[in-house]
Amino acid sequence: MELTEVVFIPIKMFNQAIKANPEFGFFVLMFFADELRDSEDLAQQRTVKSSIALSLMKNLLAFGYDGKSDKLSYTLARKDLASMAGTTYESTVRSLADLHKEGVIEIDGKTINILDEKALNTLAIQINFSIKFNNYHQRA
Repeated sequence: MELTEVVFIPIKMFNQAIKANPEFGFFVLMFFADELRDSEDLAQQRTVKSSIALSLMKNLLAFGYDGKSDKLSYTLARKDLASMAGTTYESTVRSLADLHKEGVIEIDGKTINILDEKALNTLAIQINFSIKFNNYHQRA
């Protein structure tokens, strides 16, 4: 874990910073555009197992492995994983069990070991590609 300091920035000061620095304003705009895109992605129809795979890949990218094995250095709680995937706790547990049966992950208590990162990534990429492909054709 890393020490973190939470800072509150008054809205007036924030607005002044954006007006004074166009690059910062553009960065903030792009950040919120990405967040909106992620929210739209969650709203799209897709399988629960694929959503869980994407959430596990995001967890892996954010925290990595523990350095000694294929165990994630930080495993999200099932409830948080469900929230991230936009599904229920029960569906998350069932999807994790399916991924375990398929040999993609190993569940050891509350920790998750990724046994087949390629298979997990394939599930996650299928989601992103299909959403971006569908969004592109809807706009065209």
